[in-house]
Amino acid sequence: MLEKSWTDTLAQTKAQKKPTLLIVDDDPGFLQAMAIAFTRLDYNVVARLQGQDFIDATDLPALLKDAKPDCVLTDFQMGMCDGIQVADAVKQHNQLVPVVLHTNAIEQLPGEEHLLNIAAMRPKPLAGETKAHCESIHNLFSAALENAGRIDLFGHDKGHAL
Repeated sequence: MLEKSWTDTLAQTKAQKKPTLLIVDDDPGFLQAMAIAFTRLDYNVVARLQGQDFIDATDLPALLKDAKPDCVLTDFQMGMCDGIQVADAVKQHNQLVPVVLHTNAIEQLPGEEHLLNIAAMRPKPLAGETKAHCESIHNLFSAALENAGRIDLFGHDKGHAL
């Protein structure tokens, strides 16, 4: 059996240090666009389509256990589960995981007492705004994760395993 080369080992080590982003949405086109954009920003992306990959909030604990996300981007309005339920499940799974809620229905958001587990809210981007939208969210995740002392998105080991 051949030994791994130094460059293979380095590449594998760098890949393991990428943050894992869980994206939850019920719009397959938008989900795919976000997955592509965040992959280009050097995330390990786990994209889940509400209604196909999971049905409702009762499926979220298993989804989070499998995905092991470092950060979560979720839609607010989805079929049988909403972004608030996703954020609540994330916080029950791991308090340090930042959750960004994106929506086109800002006026329909519940009161602040229901938004305690949300790190930030962003309107869904219009056509042509995807890159700037993702970079804005990347900056928010980067700051949140570095402040938690868990991971440095630029590849520096902080000595904490996730």
